[in-house]
Amino acid sequence: MKTGLFNGKTAAPRNGWRGLGAGVKAFLCILTGLLILGVSALRAQVSDSASVYLTGKVNGNGVCLRWAASTPEVWQLSLQHGWTLERYDFDTLAMGLAARQGQAYAPVRQIIAIEPFLQTDTALVSAMAEHDRYAAVLGEAVYNPELALSMGGIALSPWESISKEMERKQLRFALANLAYDRSFAVACLGKTGYVDTAVRKGHYYLYRLYVNGINDTAGGAASDTALYFTRLERGALRPPVQEIQMEYAYLSATLEWDVRFAEKQSVGYYVERAAETRKNEPRRYVRLNQTPLSVLQDNLSHRMRYADSLPDSETRYAYRVLGLDLFGEEFLVAQGRLGKSGAMPLAVAQIDSVTNDEQGKRYVFWSYPEENMASVKAFAVYVSTVPDGEEGQNTLLAANLPPKTRRLAVNPDKLGVSSYFYVKTVGENGQSTLSRSFFHWKIDSLPPLPPTGLSYTIDSAGIACIRWKPSPDADVEGYRVFRQTDRNSEPVQVTACTLTDTVFFDTVSLNTLQSFYYSVRALDQSGNLSAPSALLAVRNLLPDKPAPAVFSGKSRVEDDKVELMWYNSQTSNLCGHALYYRCDSSSWFLLKDFPFKEHGALPETSSFTFRFPQRAYATRYTFNIVAYGSDRHHDTVNAPFDYTAEYTPSLKPATPFAVVDADNRYIQLQWKEKSGKPLARMFVYRRAENDKLRLLATLDAPTAAQGYYTDVSVRMNTAYAYVIQYEYADGLWSEYSAACEVEY
Repeated sequence: MKTGLFNGKTAAPRNGWRGLGAGVKAFLCILTGLLILGVSALRAQVSDSASVYLTGKVNGNGVCLRWAASTPEVWQLSLQHGWTLERYDFDTLAMGLAARQGQAYAPVRQIIAIEPFLQTDTALVSAMAEHDRYAAVLGEAVYNPELALSMGGIALSPWESISKEMERKQLRFALANLAYDRSFAVACLGKTGYVDTAVRKGHYYLYRLYVNGINDTAGGAASDTALYFTRLERGALRPPVQEIQMEYAYLSATLEWDVRFAEKQSVGYYVERAAETRKNEPRRYVRLNQTPLSVLQDNLSHRMRYADSLPDSETRYAYRVLGLDLFGEEFLVAQGRLGKSGAMPLAVAQIDSVTNDEQGKRYVFWSYPEENMASVKAFAVYVSTVPDGEEGQNTLLAANLPPKTRRLAVNPDKLGVSSYFYVKTVGENGQSTLSRSFFHWKIDSLPPLPPTGLSYTIDSAGIACIRWKPSPDADVEGYRVFRQTDRNSEPVQVTACTLTDTVFFDTVSLNTLQSFYYSVRALDQSGNLSAPSALLAVRNLLPDKPAPAVFSGKSRVEDDKVELMWYNSQTSNLCGHALYYRCDSSSWFLLKDFPFKEHGALPETSSFTFRFPQRAYATRYTFNIVAYGSDRHHDTVNAPFDYTAEYTPSLKPATPFAVVDADNRYIQLQWKEKSGKPLARMFVYRRAENDKLRLLATLDAPTAAQGYYTDVSVRMNTAYAYVIQYEYADGLWSEYSAACEVEY
């Protein structure tokens, strides 16, 4: 029986599903904010390029699996056609036996058919909905033909505008994923979860999942499969427990924790609170939220906050945060220390005015509610040059003013053109409040005098350093630099912000003889701009440098040599090219000089073949091509690209030797490693009579450093040959050593 869940049509379900009533719909409204997220936590763990996602977890003696579709279309196909789960069983003992016998091992494959959810008896969904509300959410998402949500006065978000933009199929898809993520039992009922109990210890399991009939869709583009590989073992990896950052106010507490540590394991968070208990008495935590908290938007700060109202102000409380994973298990994410409510907040003072008297003195006047005076200890007055400045940016004008004080005389010399005043109220218990800022403007319309004495210098890289003498005005805030291409053109400001220093750096082209003209203007604290200074003509007098040569991508390494190819510089002042090289981090050496012949035509490319000298270890060679002009010491341009080649000479171990002990029936193989390179592992191979060479033992670095290995699996009157091979710590492998032949 086919259905069209995402085009407004629904097949009649068995056992007469009639919706879930107002109670469930009210619960769905509370979860509206979660639906805005629109994706499950399972999708967040994998790449968005797949159409099916699969993850798992070892729980007890079984493997719990959870999967999800990436789009409403794939989910719709799974409802109609179901899933196919393939399990591959890898027996480690059988694998080891097959490896020793030189045989191939094939895992045991089992097909687990997951029937379509639309074939599930709706009576099962209704029965589970009686005690699991997320089963009711799944039932609404799949079976309700007229699914629609209304905020009903709940101020969670402007649902009416969002519901007009969200298509019905996306809403069903989001509701279903919400139900799957919040309840693993509902995920198993909804055919997106499975518990495999037919597993054994010491085995590895690979699961492969795909939707039945997905290749029959138009275009057949979404034919992905999902894989999960695990080993049956006890315990599960959990994120480290972090400390909750606490902030207490009057009868309230704000919790904050980092979600990055547990975001891949958790689909939501529970917050619990416990009152302080006696020593050695366990704390009794009470859950504060029955619906798990989720991140509803991109959280760039990676922090989650939760606000709680405290029952009283005298009791100390502790908090903890529990995470809920995809399989319905809770785990500890964060813990907080004991703390209690802050003191009752102070009222905020209000600045009424800032005035001047006839003698030129300046006063700040403020007011404060008389009914809150009992908790006031003192006042303090601050001033800042920026609005809403933090306390560290404010300048203290007066502190510890008596509670009855309502004005303060201020020295005008300590104030700038733009001043923002604040009054801080300090309480008896150390708490404080800061008033809103009061802006005061000092009128000044006279521009400062322009700077004088402009001069400049230019270095070999074309960096011009322009200096000037400061303006004599005392209220100068900084300077702005202007540039023009000739004396009569319009000046253009080249400073991105106001300079507080009397120096400016600019880049002058090395390939032109043109002069540039600079002028500087002073800016005072009132925003008045001075007249421009006298023009300063700046010209680059350095000789032109040739354009660089560039290595070609056709350079290549072959065995013990490298063939270098580069594009020659074609500028007119070119005198030649020089090829340099160095080994590892050594100094540069001139490899070959290529002078330019004045009467010859310079080809577009040149090449040179360099043979690596024999060395004991791998050596990294770096090459550089330089184009130079007439002055090779001061007029050289290095190539913008380097070419690096790594030469690895052959490494062959010394031939081992053997000692036969006929009485104790063993052969002891001995060796000595002379290369000095750190080892990662060593491999011992053996051949009996005319048999093939087979791996006998794999030794770690400390065992290999002992210099011997005892072979006790020998037979009388048998000829053996032994070969060794090294794997070094840098990833390189040696060749096979020469064979050590011995008769036992």
